[in-house]
Amino acid sequence: MRRSLSRVLSRPPLRVRITAAASASIAVILVALSLLVYVRLHAELLRAIDSGLQARASAIAGSVGQLGRASHAVSDGPDVRYAAPVQIVTPDGQSSWPGPRSPDWRRP
Repeated sequence: MRRSLSRVLSRPPLRVRITAAASASIAVILVALSLLVYVRLHAELLRAIDSGLQARASAIAGSVGQLGRASHAVSDGPDVRYAAPVQIVTPDGQSSWPGPRSPDWRRP
């Protein structure tokens, strides 16, 4: 009797082992799929942000020196005026457009 009791306690029943194996495999699958979704979503969001910033930068760079187009290129949309403060800087570090909220619109 003592041997059978120690044998039962040392090795769990088949139902418990199958349940534990199934639970562990489901946990591994969930973690793997979660990581896959996270990495793909992260990469897609970075790509979208980069392309949006690139488009905005090219629009601003194309309108440098044109007073009317600069305000449209800086805004976030056709109906939004100056949604975000922007300052256009030349390659030598000088400001060519002081920004939307600056009273000094044209610098010599």
